[in-house]
Amino acid sequence: SASLLLIPTALAFYLIQNPDTPYWLFLVLGATAGFGGGNFSSSMANINLYFPEKEKGWALGLNAGGGNIGVATVQLVGLAVIALFTASAGHLVPLFYAPLILLAVWVALRSMNNLTSARTDVSAQIAATRDRHFWIMSFLYIGTFGSFIGFGFAFGLLLQNQFGLQPLQAASVTFLGPAIGSLIRPVGGTMADRLGAPGSPSGTSSRWCSPPAWPSPPSSSTTWPCSSASSRSSSSSPASATAPSTR
Repeated sequence: SASLLLIPTALAFYLIQNPDTPYWLFLVLGATAGFGGGNFSSSMANINLYFPEKEKGWALGLNAGGGNIGVATVQLVGLAVIALFTASAGHLVPLFYAPLILLAVWVALRSMNNLTSARTDVSAQIAATRDRHFWIMSFLYIGTFGSFIGFGFAFGLLLQNQFGLQPLQAASVTFLGPAIGSLIRPVGGTMADRLGAPGSPSGTSSRWCSPPAWPSPPSSSTTWPCSSASSRSSSSSPASATAPSTR
């Protein structure tokens, strides 16, 4: 799955060099960039199996923040390219990521654990669509996460077009928002581990809801939509007893 990221990277390097590239080709490029979103989503689902309940907030927050930090990183990379090679060298930005992708592929082949116990529970996913909280959280997620990425890039254009900033000036400001938003996610996850989730759809702080798209450990007694948090403590949780160790 990591090697799929070479497809949008190579296409971006090639298409951005040609000013005559039609808009529909950029739409295709954007669609292939969805491979990165798929990798991110699957990593969030699978990392859930590696940690006991009391540490999942921190683990998921760290993984999510690591994924989101790319929004800020690409702006810094773009800033460096503009500073070194002027704004006309935007096609060099994808080249920065190519060796990192190859490194990720090599590390995955060499050291990554395969979770043979991870299975997608299709029936649970279908059942989730009958819960109104599923739709509420889905629309909230689209609005927050989608806006986080979209506004993160549009802000730079706004500063240039409406406030007269130069590309270097705009890029030096716009990365701050995505960076702070990414770095705070592990902190929020740690707080969730310690304080619980008082705003859970069940209405009480002693209960929790499991995301239906995330696979559960095979020996877990978790049921959708909610199960008692007291029965999933760190000392008796099936997840903590069966979760494989990370390398």
